[in-house]
Amino acid sequence: VRQALNLAINREEIAEFIFAGQAKLMAMYPVGSFAVAAGADPSLQPYPYDPEKAKQLLAAAGYANGFETTIYSYGREDVPEMARLIEAIAGYMAEIGVKLNIFATEYPIARTRRMTRKMPGHISCLGTPNRSNPGHLLTLIYALHHSSSKFTDHQVPELDAMIEAAQSAKTEADAKRLIGDIHRWLYHDYATLPIAE
Repeated sequence: VRQALNLAINREEIAEFIFAGQAKLMAMYPVGSFAVAAGADPSLQPYPYDPEKAKQLLAAAGYANGFETTIYSYGREDVPEMARLIEAIAGYMAEIGVKLNIFATEYPIARTRRMTRKMPGHISCLGTPNRSNPGHLLTLIYALHHSSSKFTDHQVPELDAMIEAAQSAKTEADAKRLIGDIHRWLYHDYATLPIAE
């Protein structure tokens, strides 16, 4: 299902029309091109736009008629285009049969719901500053993906172990290698809906 949602989004259109051509597509959030210096894998490419394959994947997962969920929309100073971005994403999802109900709110409300785990199955958008330092990037990855974090819906022991190993790496080279492993794991898990930087 996560792969289908990713294939439904035309990121090139978003970059051109929502971000006025001033955005670069990214392969995996929160690990952007700036994170190559921290160990990210530069060979990973943004997911392609393939709505037909997305429909096939949904059908194979038991959602031939799609499904309905909520997407949170709120203003952010770092992403003033957020409301338009949410509308575009909802439009792309509708094309594959997924109805996203847009819940317009303020970021503190969405953040509180996320921290108290009161938005299961819902989608929220985040912007991330440059995190090119391995330690800073790992802190962010931990917050967004480790089972014990208040900000995650991920509950994957394998991923937890990878994050913990990277955090306890003895050398910067080991930390960077492990960040690359985490980057590839998140990418192949379709862990987020990365858009652009």
